Amino acid sequence: MIDAATAATATLTRWRAGRPLARCFNVERGPLAFNPTARPARFRPFLGSAGAVVPTAYAGEDWLIAVAETVLRDDLPRVGARRVLSAVRLRGIAVAQLAYAEDLTLVQLNGYGLRKLDLTRADCIDTGPAMYPQTAALAHVLHDAQPQAQGLLWTSHQSDHGDAVILWESRLDRSWLAQIAPPLRLDSRPGLEHVREACENAGVLLEL
Repeated sequence: MIDAATAATATLTRWRAGRPLARCFNVERGPLAFNPTARPARFRPFLGSAGAVVPTAYAGEDWLIAVAETVLRDDLPRVGARRVLSAVRLRGIAVAQLAYAEDLTLVQLNGYGLRKLDLTRADCIDTGPAMYPQTAALAHVLHDAQPQAQGLLWTSHQSDHGDAVILWESRLDRSWLAQIAPPLRLDSRPGLEHVREACENAGVLLEL
C-alpha cells in the first residue's frame, strides 16, 4: 500500500497521558491483556522482529467507538442487506476504561496524516474484511518505519464522531497501563442497552 520511505514520513500524534481509552475485552483475559491472535482484522496481524505476531489492543475515545470497532465488525452475518449481531457473540465480553500514564505516540491515519501518505479512508478505513490483509501490511510497514510509534490512530470506521486506536504491546510499558473505571459486561443490562444503541446507530439488527 505504501513503501518504507513513504512510511518514514508519517505524521505522529499524541494521545495525552491519562486520557481515557475505552476497550472491549474478553473477561477471561482481562482488560489489560493484549491479543496475540493471528486472526485477520483491521491493521492486524503482522510479525515483529522476533518472528511472532505483535499482540495488539483496540480502543476508542468512548464506549460507542470501542463497541463499533470490535463487536460490530464488518464480517457479521447478513439478513438481506442488513448485518445481524447475535447476542451469543456478546457472551463474556465487557467494556472498560483504561488510561496510560504517559503520552502515547501514534501514527495519524486521519486528515492530513492520511493525505501525507497519499492514502484515503477508502484505502484503509472504510474497507471490509477482504482488505484486512492490506491494512495489516500497512500497519506493518508503519510499525517498522516509525520505531517510536506505539500504535495507530484513525477516525472510527462505523462511529466516526471520534478516534479509534490500535496499540502495540511490544512498544508499551505495561505497568503504565491501568483500568480507571469498573468494567461493564455487554451480555447483560445495562451494558446490553449500550450495545443496542450502538447497533441502532450502525444499522445493525441485534438478535437477542
